[in-house]
Amino acid sequence: MMSSWREVESDRRRELLDRMAELADDNIDLDFSAIFRACLADEDSGVRARAARNLWDSDDRTNIRPLLGLLTQDDSAVVRAEAAAALGKFVEMAEDGKLLRREGQRIADALVGVIENPRERLETRCRAIEAVAPMSSGKIHSIIEQAHRDDDVRLNQSAIYAMGRSSDSSWLPTALSWTTHAEAAIRYEAVTASGLLGDEDTVPRLVAFLNDDDSQVRLAAVNSLGMIGGDLAQRALIQAVKQGDEAIIEAAELALEAMDFDDDPLGLRFE
Repeated sequence: MMSSWREVESDRRRELLDRMAELADDNIDLDFSAIFRACLADEDSGVRARAARNLWDSDDRTNIRPLLGLLTQDDSAVVRAEAAAALGKFVEMAEDGKLLRREGQRIADALVGVIENPRERLETRCRAIEAVAPMSSGKIHSIIEQAHRDDDVRLNQSAIYAMGRSSDSSWLPTALSWTTHAEAAIRYEAVTASGLLGDEDTVPRLVAFLNDDDSQVRLAAVNSLGMIGGDLAQRALIQAVKQGDEAIIEAAELALEAMDFDDDPLGLRFE
């Protein structure tokens, strides 16, 4: 099959991978991961990048070796960045004890090597910081700390994202401090990270961002309030349903449904 695939023009191969990704997003029963994995060795860098991107949520351990190969050896910075992002799933698995310790360490070492390589492109380093964040170690904490203090806004953005992925609540005050940043992309990551790390005491700070000037920041606030839950978050989301635009209303309704499920997962509540 792959010999026939290679006869297809590279632009068309890229289009087909994009279409497969769209179909998989719309139908959870569709699984193109075997095709994506095979395409990690494609001669076209655009195909390799899409293949790695589409494996971002795969927990198939057979993907580890080819993704590490792309991260450390591919001549395309875009491919290296996508491989770094895809390896983030396996960092989570390693931290949860679902990989052999040596496998997790191998992945972490490769990602740290990319982060510390001064010749590596910024985007690849940023993706590596985001990917390695769930690994609990002093080394990773220092990497996030250094990135959030850097003068480069892109590194700051990745550091804040990494704070949320770290599940380390000690980062919460730092994440909250970034919520007032002038850049909407930074506020978005800060509000999201605060939702991942916060508790009900964080809710009043996040409610204010339901009125942010940027639509994506408002959506981040909805999602973060839904993750934290509690009476105040619920009241704020109900108000958002009444007053928000279409996207906010849809997100708030989904968040409220998720909160109801968490409170009564078996549907046994009596009215």
